[in-house]
Amino acid sequence: MEYLAIQSDAPGTERLVLVDGPPYDPWVVIGDIDVGSAQWETTFGAPHGTRGAMVAGDRVGNRQVVMTLRGSFSSKAEAAGYENELALALDECRRFGGWLIYRVHGGTRRTWWRVLAREYGMEPWGQRFDRVNELRPRLVLTVEPYPYGDPMDHATRFDDAAALAAHTLVPVGNGVIGSLTTGDGLGVSTVAGAPTYYLIHTDTGYDLGDTEARASLTLAAVNNTFEAGVVLKYIDAQNLLLCAVEGNGGSWRLNIWQQVAGSWTSLATQAISTPNAGTPYWVQGRIEGGVVKCEWGVGNLPFTPTATATAQLSGAALTALGPTGRGKAGLYWKPINTGDRIRRFMVDPFTYTGVTRYPLEVCGDVPGTAPALLNVAMSAPVAGTPWLMLGWAAKPQPWNRIHNEGFEVGGGGLIGGDNVGWSVAAVTGVTGAASSVARSTNAAFEGTAAGQVTTPATANTGAHYRLAARFERGRTYRFRLMVRSGTGTTNVRIRLGVNGDIASSTAAALSTTWTEHTVDWTPSTSVNIAYAAVEVTAATATIFQIDRAQVYLAQDGAPNRRGIGHAGRAPWGLIDGLAGFTATGAPTSATLSSEPYAQLDLSVSSLGESYAIAWALDPTLIPQDDHAGPTRDVEVWARLVMSSAFDGGVTALLSVAGEVYTYEWGSDGCKLVMPNGVQAFRIYRLGTIPLPDLVGDTGSTLLQLGFDVAAGTNNVAIGVDWIWLTNPRARVLTPTGIDADQGYPHLPPDGVVNEHGLVTGIRDNNHRHVGTLSGGVELPTGPVEFALLNSNAVPDAPTAAGIAPYTVSGSETFDTPRLHLSVRPRFEFLIAEE
Repeated sequence: MEYLAIQSDAPGTERLVLVDGPPYDPWVVIGDIDVGSAQWETTFGAPHGTRGAMVAGDRVGNRQVVMTLRGSFSSKAEAAGYENELALALDECRRFGGWLIYRVHGGTRRTWWRVLAREYGMEPWGQRFDRVNELRPRLVLTVEPYPYGDPMDHATRFDDAAALAAHTLVPVGNGVIGSLTTGDGLGVSTVAGAPTYYLIHTDTGYDLGDTEARASLTLAAVNNTFEAGVVLKYIDAQNLLLCAVEGNGGSWRLNIWQQVAGSWTSLATQAISTPNAGTPYWVQGRIEGGVVKCEWGVGNLPFTPTATATAQLSGAALTALGPTGRGKAGLYWKPINTGDRIRRFMVDPFTYTGVTRYPLEVCGDVPGTAPALLNVAMSAPVAGTPWLMLGWAAKPQPWNRIHNEGFEVGGGGLIGGDNVGWSVAAVTGVTGAASSVARSTNAAFEGTAAGQVTTPATANTGAHYRLAARFERGRTYRFRLMVRSGTGTTNVRIRLGVNGDIASSTAAALSTTWTEHTVDWTPSTSVNIAYAAVEVTAATATIFQIDRAQVYLAQDGAPNRRGIGHAGRAPWGLIDGLAGFTATGAPTSATLSSEPYAQLDLSVSSLGESYAIAWALDPTLIPQDDHAGPTRDVEVWARLVMSSAFDGGVTALLSVAGEVYTYEWGSDGCKLVMPNGVQAFRIYRLGTIPLPDLVGDTGSTLLQLGFDVAAGTNNVAIGVDWIWLTNPRARVLTPTGIDADQGYPHLPPDGVVNEHGLVTGIRDNNHRHVGTLSGGVELPTGPVEFALLNSNAVPDAPTAAGIAPYTVSGSETFDTPRLHLSVRPRFEFLIAEE
């Protein structure tokens, strides 16, 4: 087991191991290794009265690692050989960069120091070298400020015993480690006793959440009892998640298994064709939140599955193995022939398919005590999709999907007035029509107001709140509501979901005491619109009050509200137009090309008109930039319904409640480029705006978007599909405001982000010039979220129809790619051990 090594970035070089296990020959470290510390250079602004000068900014510098080695040799020739080897490796680190790799004794994980420069000296030779052939080299290495941990991705071909030693045989099966062989993949020396192996990656294995793992296997002969697969989460010998291929009685199938508290359950199966002996097959498992897939196929990576089994976790399994469950990945194998082989085993944490434009919560924390580095591999975008933006943020604090949770608005504090968002109209499959819902100050659970619902003598009628937000399949959402009545005793219940997929609480009688009703909903399909409703279940005319209405992700716990009765979402990611408020209440839902959007007006007057829509935000749900005070800078993008019929022009004005404006355009607003279609969706950059944290304000921060449509042909609809918010210092993107032509920096076929930034290429006839845009991606530690935008139309491009072959007829379109987030953790000093 290597404890100290040097590896340069020179092509074709191998790692130079300096200190290995016993007998620690020839090099040992004498004294301590001085790893220094990350040095921060801090700058200060002007003094603030008696409070002193506040921090204006800081930056971190390199650090030095200093050590002395001692080598004892049998001859001076041997000493020269080892010293020359060390000198060559150090010089290659000087020329090309490299790594100093260190593992503490008894540790399982390595510390990787990125070497930037080096000084190499030798203590005076004296009699130590002349008489006993001893050398004492002194290394002074200038390294990056933070050491790296082992990569979270894992791949092995089981070339040697060291590769096998990185895995632990756990006591679930009956196999023994001594029977396993390496070299020609992972093999087995005997199949006596029908051994079963559960081989878990533990050497550098992190505890993972969302994970994809795959194994390449071949069968020496086709037997009916062969089994193999991947373990997606191994928590302990009683709790694990397994995706396997099984041959059973002549029939072959994929099978997704869960073991919870020692009890095994098959979640889903899918029949497959009988495999051929000698053909390499892939069996692959992936968990995203609470959804598990097992895939089977052949070919090069990424292979195209020929069969897929899919399951959704529920109950105790969802709790233990789902979004909040953490475990290690591994292999499952029940070989039947000594010639059976597992050729490759790979683990890719944080892999997602069909990525939409909504924020993607990464299940599984980013390890470390310093910002991690990120590489992104993405499936090739569809042809003619040149523009992409990737943003990231620390996961927001728990937030409420019901923004008018307590009817505390009063006087129209939110655009739309007191009851904004609430309705008594019937919604098919959710609730029937009631008489009214209104703000009342006669009774309140907290604050000064509540909502009062009046129902007719009809069962299953009440009030509802339309939730324009993303509800992911396999995630559990909780709706809780306080309910009372001054006179009624009718049974009431609350509901959360959509028509055909809805959860209901147990109906309970009303009383004069405020009572909390709670219901959990785990969608079977991801949706962007859901409903939270309260209704009577008997045909009795009833008046009752509601307060503190909250819908949130159950695993996160209840939101930490800043103001009683108000709720705002985080200023991050995609927010639907239908989640906004207009002067007449909630915006009208309309469709364009089968896509719903928030319609502001069905037909804009030829004389010109003005519009406004706003969203309730809570900036405190996400952290601010370093030393930025309470204000968060937010870059705002929008997908709008515009038209070439607006030939007089449209100006968009972004503000915080009409008082704070963007840095770029201020109170003048920005002129929008109209699409070439009569009516079409297009993406626009609306600017960067500072969102103040209104400390002590009981209301939410209102992000308001106004439109001034000049006189012109007009007479068509105008609307907002969504806005997309991101920290301008936490995103990478290809250029906007220019046409996509042959000189545009397009994404490469596998569109990637590496440690230097977003990789792009410019075509020049038959050549491609590859470079990077922006800087590298540094992730916060802990729970994080990502959001991805891509489009076949470059936002704000001056040629509305685009340039061949990147022409856009009407609405922009987007791709839903496969995304792998390759995370490299970093630390201040110590790497966590198993």
